[in-house]
Amino acid sequence: EIYTLSLHDALPILVDRIPYTPGIPGMTVFGSEVKPKAGKMKPLPTGKNTEVKDENLLIAAMDGQIVDNGSKINIDPQLSIKDDVGVGTGDIDFVGAVEINGSVQAGFKVKATGDIYIKGMVNGGTVTGCNVYITGGVQGMNRGTITAEEDVRANFAENATIEAGNAIFIDDVALHSELRAGGLLAVEGKRGLIAGGYVAAGKEIRAKTIGNQEIGRAHV
Repeated sequence: EIYTLSLHDALPILVDRIPYTPGIPGMTVFGSEVKPKAGKMKPLPTGKNTEVKDENLLIAAMDGQIVDNGSKINIDPQLSIKDDVGVGTGDIDFVGAVEINGSVQAGFKVKATGDIYIKGMVNGGTVTGCNVYITGGVQGMNRGTITAEEDVRANFAENATIEAGNAIFIDDVALHSELRAGGLLAVEGKRGLIAGGYVAAGKEIRAKTIGNQEIGRAHV
C-alpha cells in the first residue's frame, strides 16, 4: 500500500510520541507494595526529509511518499511503482515525481506535480504531469490522454491523444492520433512517420513523412 503526504495538510504529522511516565505503585494480594518500573523515552524514528517539532512530534519537511523501514521514517519526493499501474495500485495522484517500471493499463490514471517516467507503455490510460517520458509507446485505444505542462517523449503513438505545453517528441510513428504541442512537434527517429489523425504545433512540425496513401493523410 502507498502512503503519501502533502505539506498542504494542516500539520503533516508522521509520529506523535506519548511521553513516558514514572509509573504507579502496585500491590500484591498480600498487601505488599510493588514498586513501579519507570518508562523510557523511545527515540523518534527521524529519517530523511523529516524534522522534530515540540519535542514529541515528527513531521514531514516536504511533500512525498512515506517510507517506513522499521527503524526510520523517510519522505521520498519520488514515488516508484515496481510494476504496472492497474488494479493492484489503483489510480496514482502524487505531489512530486513518479517512476513506473511497468505500464499504465486501460482506464487508470496517473497524475503528478513533477515528471512522470514510464518504462513500459500507456495502454488507454490517462497521464498528467510536468514532463512525461514513455520508454514504450502510447496505445490510446481512443480513450485516455497524455497531458504535460512541458514535454512528452514516447516511442510511438497510435489512436492516442497527446497534449504538451512545449514539445512532443515521437521516435518512430504517430498513427491516427491527435497531437497538440505549444511549440515543437517532432517525429524524426526510425520511420519518422505521421499518418492519419490531427497534428498541431505553435511553432514547428518536423517529420520524415507526413501522410501515407495506404494509411490515410494527417491533417496538419
